[in-house]
Amino acid sequence: MSDIINVKEVVGSSLCTSTEEGNKIFKLLKESIEKNEKITVVFCDVSALTSDFVSAAIGQLYAYFDEDKLRHIKYHSYDCDYLLLIKRVIESSKKHFKNKTKTGE
Repeated sequence: MSDIINVKEVVGSSLCTSTEEGNKIFKLLKESIEKNEKITVVFCDVSALTSDFVSAAIGQLYAYFDEDKLRHIKYHSYDCDYLLLIKRVIESSKKHFKNKTKTGE
């Protein structure tokens, strides 16, 4: 099964800047991953995206799941800068959580 998470719809705003907002996306992602669903996260119509939001939404997944489990998540945005920010947060999270015990397994 495939799941689409529209960030703007979940957050209720085109401004995706806070950790609290990012946690809303994190919860949905975590639930979908636990069900082994393929996921597409859509950042269309988002007018502001911060590293705090992305770290909360995506980065903390690396504390719960191995990288192989997270490879099935696809990210879609018309803004290349958003995709670069997501990539930077993912790389940073991989390093941060690499040697730590996974909390969700």
